[in-house]
Amino acid sequence: MHRINFSSAHSVCIHRDIISNELSEIVKSIYIENSDNEKYTIAIEFDPTEMVGQGDGWIWNSTPTNLDNIVKILENHTNKKISEWDFVIFDNISEASFNETDNSKALIQDEIFEKKYDSGHLLLPDLLGYAEWKKMPYTYRKKYGLI
Repeated sequence: MHRINFSSAHSVCIHRDIISNELSEIVKSIYIENSDNEKYTIAIEFDPTEMVGQGDGWIWNSTPTNLDNIVKILENHTNKKISEWDFVIFDNISEASFNETDNSKALIQDEIFEKKYDSGHLLLPDLLGYAEWKKMPYTYRKKYGLI
């Protein structure tokens, strides 16, 4: 049995960090979101460093599944048991650990992210057959003729 307390926004952030040295201007955040009928979804947001948590980056959302499946997926993806997850506390200081965005680097990294990493698709968790990606970034949908 997993116990995760959801905020009034009905989501919990279990991971937030810079993607890599190559993509130092982009932060990956992983959320578990409360859905309907005891179902949950995974949301992955890739944001420029100074826009973390604003919902304006590249966003991926899964279809709903039960919490046990969500935990299996995310334990597999993070290589950490739920007891080792770093739950991110949302407050006015949550973004302070990231530097201001270097706009010239950010433009180059945006292009690398969209082309080399397929708008984040290559950095997503394997959903292990429990769910599918239902919401995808515009750049990904356009590239694959999904719009």
